[in-house]
Amino acid sequence: MNDTAMTPVAALLRAYEQRLLQLDRQLDPSWLPRLFDADAALAWHLPASQPGRLGRLRAALRLAPLAPAALARPANRLALLEPALLWRVLAARALYARRAALRRCIDRAVLEPLRALLGADALQLLQHGEAGPGPAVLPVADAAGWAWSGHAMLLREQAWTDPTLRQLIALVLPAEAPAGAPAAADGDDGADFVALLPALFPEAAWLFG
Repeated sequence: MNDTAMTPVAALLRAYEQRLLQLDRQLDPSWLPRLFDADAALAWHLPASQPGRLGRLRAALRLAPLAPAALARPANRLALLEPALLWRVLAARALYARRAALRRCIDRAVLEPLRALLGADALQLLQHGEAGPGPAVLPVADAAGWAWSGHAMLLREQAWTDPTLRQLIALVLPAEAPAGAPAAADGDDGADFVALLPALFPEAAWLFG
C-alpha cells in the first residue's frame, strides 16, 4: 500500500491513540461507581489519585486491541471525536429521525436550545432536508437527553461493529438514561445520517476522508 493510501488510516490511528490518552479526563463521572470500589470512585478527582489514574482506568475497562480494519466503517470512526462534538453528533442522530416534527416546529423555546446544541447551520440543514417518516411531535430535552437518544438509536441499528470503539463512545455519556431523555425513535436510516455528517458538522469531515 502506498504512502498516500496509508495517510488517512494513520491519521485515524493517531486520533484513536489520543482518545486513549485522554480517557480518564473524558470519562463521564457516572461510570466511576461501576468501574471502581467506593473509595477509589470518591478519590478519583483528588490530586493524589492523578498519577497512574489512566492506567487504572484502562485496566478496569479491559479494552481489546483495536483492529485497524474496524476504522474502515465510517460509523466506527465517531469514537475518535472529542466528547463535545460527539454529543452534538449523537443528538443530531436523534433529531434526524424526527425531521418531520423538526420542520413543523415553530416554537422558539424549543428551537433555540437545539440551535445552541447543534449549531445554526446543522439545525437548518436538518429542518430543510428531506423529511422521512417519524414522530409527529418534537419532545423537549436537554443535551444529555438528546445525545442519549441518538446513542440508543445507533446502538439499535448496530452502527458500531467494534466493541472497543463502541465502549469509548458510551463512556463519554451518562451511564444511565438521563431524566427526560426522548425514547429512541423508530427508523433504520442511520447509514444515511452518517453519510450526511460531513455536511452537518464540517469540523468532523476529516473522519471521512
